[in-house]
Amino acid sequence: TLKEYIRYIGFDPETDEDFVWICEAFRSEPLPPNFYQYVSESRVYWADASTQETTWKHPHYDKYRQMLQAARMQKPVAHWKSIMAFRIEYLLTSIFTWEVEEAVQNGGEYPLVETVDNVLEMERIFGVDIKNEPYLVHVLKRALRHYANAIKEKRRVKDVEDFRNLMNRYRDLVGQFEAMREEEAKRVAKLKVCVQCDENDAVLFCDQCKDFFCQGCFDRLHARGRRANHRRTWVEMGMCSECVESIALFHCVQCADLYCRDCYQEWHVRGGRRNHIPIVLRSFNSQTHMLADATPAMGTGAAKVLAQARSPWFVFKDENNVNLYYNILTCESRRDMPLAIINEPIEENRGGGLAAGWSAAYGANMFPDPLDGHQQAIKNGGGGMESSL
Repeated sequence: TLKEYIRYIGFDPETDEDFVWICEAFRSEPLPPNFYQYVSESRVYWADASTQETTWKHPHYDKYRQMLQAARMQKPVAHWKSIMAFRIEYLLTSIFTWEVEEAVQNGGEYPLVETVDNVLEMERIFGVDIKNEPYLVHVLKRALRHYANAIKEKRRVKDVEDFRNLMNRYRDLVGQFEAMREEEAKRVAKLKVCVQCDENDAVLFCDQCKDFFCQGCFDRLHARGRRANHRRTWVEMGMCSECVESIALFHCVQCADLYCRDCYQEWHVRGGRRNHIPIVLRSFNSQTHMLADATPAMGTGAAKVLAQARSPWFVFKDENNVNLYYNILTCESRRDMPLAIINEPIEENRGGGLAAGWSAAYGANMFPDPLDGHQQAIKNGGGGMESSL
């Protein structure tokens, strides 16, 4: 219970009443991997399954005991902004210690801040759930870069609300793509059904009526009069065999499957599939200039963006600048790139992207992201892809 944690950490109710949140954070933080809690003769102890060692001290005791001592000295106000700023500063100052500063002055390098453990700690500080909203990891990583730069320059941690606004902006952006996907699904369902009977699958497109019909309805409506001279086009209305959501635009000869535009690009981007030969299903494509709903139904790319934004796989860098792939759902880490989609920030040219969300944050004291200057230098360096193009 909370009372047990208050007593265990050495909390003084008379002088520490504004720091109850430290005890609550202590209680809510999960145990490290491979650690388990047991009770023996009314006493609690913890065991590390990986080393088979037991201890009477909670694995997080030192962390929150020192946090309580730091709070007693700095006296943060019992307000969410002040508490979050204090916890972020405590996290980063424990990384950039005076020993680290001395090593940097002697030619060493700063330790990494965009690590899995630090992202998980920022998740707890901001009170978000990256398992349900994995795309917020990019905001947390950017916050780590931003605040690490502030700590290195001996500045105070602030702008906490700006990152909360950026998270809401990212949520809205993902919500827009979800709405696009739902609208796309509705249009696909509408196009697949005969416009006359609303029951049978459409197999014919009338170039003059600009509608899709089943064989029976087309023959009945075009049996006499001016409609008898209307030109018809047979259409392939098969669904993509991979996502089963979008209308197929390609038939892969080697795979012997139908694909929409996004799925074909995704599955034929590497390996031997790059040499596969696609057959374009031209009958449906030829009607896009006549039918307003045809182009959106062919695929807006929303499903691909959402699949990437909700992927649990992220790439981190280790101390040797080598990629480390981590799954936030299973806690699996690996060196080789998984076959699953890697979660990357939404591109800047899609719905505003992360950069637009960053500029839309309402803080007035924002500082430049350290990576922005590096990326701009690459673009202007004369040897990158942009300059070669």
